Amino acid sequence: MLTALRELFRYREFFAQIVLQQIRTRYRGSVLGFLWTLLNPLMVFLSLSFIFSYINHWDLKTFGVYFFSGYVPWIFFSNVTVGATTAIVGNSLYVTRIYAPRLIFPLATVAVNLVDFGAGLAILLALVLVMGAPLTAAWLVVPLGVLLLALFAAGLGLLFAAMGVFFRDFQFLWSNVAFLLFFLCPILYPVERLPPSAREYMQLNPVVPFLQFFQQPASGGTVPSLQTVFYALFLAVAAAVVGYATFVRTERRFYLYI
Repeated sequence: MLTALRELFRYREFFAQIVLQQIRTRYRGSVLGFLWTLLNPLMVFLSLSFIFSYINHWDLKTFGVYFFSGYVPWIFFSNVTVGATTAIVGNSLYVTRIYAPRLIFPLATVAVNLVDFGAGLAILLALVLVMGAPLTAAWLVVPLGVLLLALFAAGLGLLFAAMGVFFRDFQFLWSNVAFLLFFLCPILYPVERLPPSAREYMQLNPVVPFLQFFQQPASGGTVPSLQTVFYALFLAVAAAVVGYATFVRTERRFYLYI
């Protein structure tokens, strides 16, 4: 792994160019450009927060911050893992015609979405201030949450990038699984609203401990428990190791399938 990191460092300029290219392509021809990174999550917040708080008779301010503090990390995780399924196939010209560490392409997906993640967290902080939610020292744990979630998503991204080469249907399969997984996360509803038996099953969802790094400081002014922190750390490291090992072991055969 250290050898791969050194090689990535040598190709850091190429990596930066790939990231910039993806960002420019996303907003090419758009009048508002990068502002959509701010407007899109804000529109989602306004619409879903109003609808679900009205239907369930929940306080809009309280539920709005809770919802958005879970939605921002979720959309980062979803976009990284779904985008990674085509990271190699979608860059087949680079993969087959020039030499560059193939790790660059799924990791570029992580880097691009980190930009959106940062914008979403900035909006979340602004909403906390506007809506009067507690702004406490618990927010100091958020950078750790970003780091662990990025490591977890990157590990799965490497795994899914390799799987997307050999099984082209995997991108569609995972897109549908991710859609269903969203409703199994306590984002549209507080976990306290679930019966105790359902809460136990909710803890089996591997995304939940990462969401708590953002939901608890933003909506409750508290920090995740040590059990949550160590569980998230374990999942992040395990995903990174498995994803990296799978990607490196299979990348020599990529050219046979693309």
